[in-house]
Amino acid sequence: MTALVLAVVTALVVRQARHRRRRAELRRRLVPGAGGTRGARGPDVATAPVRPVTPVTPVTLVASAASGWRSLAAATGAPLRRLARRPADAGADAALGGAVVPAVVALVLGSGVPLAAALGFAAWAGPVSIGLARRTRTRRARADEAPEVIDLIRLGVGAGLNVRLALEAVVRHHDGILATELRGVLARVGRGERLADALDSMGGASDALRPLVDALVASERDGAPLGTTLDRVATDARTARRRRREEAARRVPVKLLFPLVFCTLPAFALLTVVPVLLRSLPSLAP
Repeated sequence: MTALVLAVVTALVVRQARHRRRRAELRRRLVPGAGGTRGARGPDVATAPVRPVTPVTPVTLVASAASGWRSLAAATGAPLRRLARRPADAGADAALGGAVVPAVVALVLGSGVPLAAALGFAAWAGPVSIGLARRTRTRRARADEAPEVIDLIRLGVGAGLNVRLALEAVVRHHDGILATELRGVLARVGRGERLADALDSMGGASDALRPLVDALVASERDGAPLGTTLDRVATDARTARRRRREEAARRVPVKLLFPLVFCTLPAFALLTVVPVLLRSLPSLAP
């Protein structure tokens, strides 16, 4: 029974991975170039360039299995969320399916309801915690880069550039998360969106960028002067970054307690106290 269930799950994962690979290959043949528009066809399908087949390696097998697992989880979670009348969300579908499938497999294998529930919760909480940690790191990196980006914008505005040209100069001379987001803003502006609207959507992702975005939007929409405002925003961002780093430095002694108590002190006792006790034992014997 166990072998049958494992074989069925493996077959489903491999089938989903193979289906996704065939669909991607068909799309590459129908759409010339790597970034073609969905549904667009080249001038001649027969003469469309065919990409070489990727050789099968352990890395590609793992990637295919992971892709198949995500597809299987999304296909399992989507109908369950539709039954619960939840809005469509690919990430939530995959998270729910990734929790339901291991729990069902554990129940089929006869592991019991508590173990199946624990396995399903672990399968759901793992990706969620990883995603939260990734978002936290991104938010901290964005806040740490904010003072330098604000200084570059202030230099550009002080040199006589408008907001858009100053942002283009920042993108050319800075590399980081904020530079990537600013490239996205400029790309949306290049497609016809107003700069103030594109900046508003960027500032909603982080509280650290809200003062900067408000200043740029006010200058773009109302013509408000930027010099004094950017000076104040840069000072506040630099002060906030110094405060965060001081808090992180104060947390270091607390984080060092565990290795100190459970690693350093036992090693010190083994190297100093234990040899003295071993040498003293013969003299203490009657």
